[in-house]
Amino acid sequence: MEIVLMVLLVVAVILFIMVVRMLVLDMTHNDN
Repeated sequence: MEIVLMVLLVVAVILFIMVVRMLVLDMTHNDN
């Protein structure tokens, strides 16, 4: 049970980081 929660947490963090990177790259691209 705990392992499943840990895996879900890791996946959520990875998706969050990917979205943040996409937003940052989009903002920097718009600045240029």
